[in-house]
Amino acid sequence: MGDTKRRRRAGSWWSSVPAPGRSRWPRCCRCWAGAAIVTKLISGTDQPTTTLAYSALVGLGLLSAVVPFVWVTPSWFELALVMGTFSTAGHGLVVLAYRHASASLMAPFSYVQLIWAGALGFAVFGALPDAWTITGVGIIAASGLYTAYRERVRAAGRR
Repeated sequence: MGDTKRRRRAGSWWSSVPAPGRSRWPRCCRCWAGAAIVTKLISGTDQPTTTLAYSALVGLGLLSAVVPFVWVTPSWFELALVMGTFSTAGHGLVVLAYRHASASLMAPFSYVQLIWAGALGFAVFGALPDAWTITGVGIIAASGLYTAYRERVRAAGRR
C-alpha cells in the first residue's frame, strides 16, 4: 500500500474525531472509516463470506455492549419497517434455497419454525402447547419426513 493511500486513510479516520459539543455523526464516520480500512485490508486474504461473517459478529458484539446505555424504544412504524425488511430478506433467502434444492429436501428445515413458534409462545405468553398442537406438529413432521423418504426412494429407482 502506497504512502499516499495510508495518509488518506489516516486522514479519513482522524478528520472525523468528535469535539466536545458536537453531534454523534462524526463518531459514526470515524467508526465507518475504521471498518472500511479493516475490510479493505482483509478483503485480499479472506473469502467475501468470511469477511462478511466476521464484520457481522464484531458489529454484533460491539453494539450489544452499547445498546443498554442508548436504547430508544422504536415506534410502531419503525418496528413494522424493520420486520418488513427482515421478512423480505428472509424470503429472499428461501427463494435462493429453493433454487439450489428441491422442495422435498427443504421441507424438513422449515419444521424448525414449529419449534421456534412454540419456544417464543412460551417465552412471550407463557403458553405451553396442548395435546392437539403436539399431535398436529407430529402429523406435519411425519408426513414431511415420509415425503422426503419417498422422493429419495423414487430418485434411487430412476437411476
